[in-house]
Amino acid sequence: MFAIREPLHFEDVISYLFLSDKEAALIDTGMGFFNINDIISDLTDLPITVLNTHSHSDHVGSNSEFDKVYGWEHDVSLKRSANTTLDPLFLELKDKKMFPDEITASEIEGWFIKPYSFIALNETNSLTIGDLKFKIIHSPGHSPDGICFYETNSKTLIAGDNLYMGPIFLQLEESNLKDYIESLKNLNDLDINLILGGHNEAFFDKTYINEIID
Repeated sequence: MFAIREPLHFEDVISYLFLSDKEAALIDTGMGFFNINDIISDLTDLPITVLNTHSHSDHVGSNSEFDKVYGWEHDVSLKRSANTTLDPLFLELKDKKMFPDEITASEIEGWFIKPYSFIALNETNSLTIGDLKFKIIHSPGHSPDGICFYETNSKTLIAGDNLYMGPIFLQLEESNLKDYIESLKNLNDLDINLILGGHNEAFFDKTYINEIID
């Protein structure tokens, strides 16, 4: 498994590449400001299936580069896949203060996330990608279309923006604190060896869930 950071931006978003015997699973595709395929092609030549933890712009930026993309079945996911500027975070992410000085204002202004199509998921689904087996756990709170993916063989939880080291964004109009706490309690019931966060630090353990709940 590889953690792929999209550098030079305040968000410090992390995508994850899981390799199996026949296919690879890419969890989230970053902001799309840099071509994530340039990195992936150096790591594997396996066919790629994309799994989105939610539809915020900093996690779906390179979705259009891939043929097979999965995401949660929700109105916001459908609307944003056709027009990512409907994401309330998109204009904030384009703020020049978010980028280092070597990235020019014109480069930022030209950043655009192309529309993409995705295969809708719900909790009746599980996904098998090669020898990887993912349980799909709807985890609203940060975003109503949030998903966590639990890889059952390794007992690894890919948490997206439900869990990461740093302040969790729950101030958004679409966020819901009550839903978020319930999502964390559901995740806490899982037998987890490792958690992969959506930003900042790639790897941490299950004790962090209780720290947030408390």
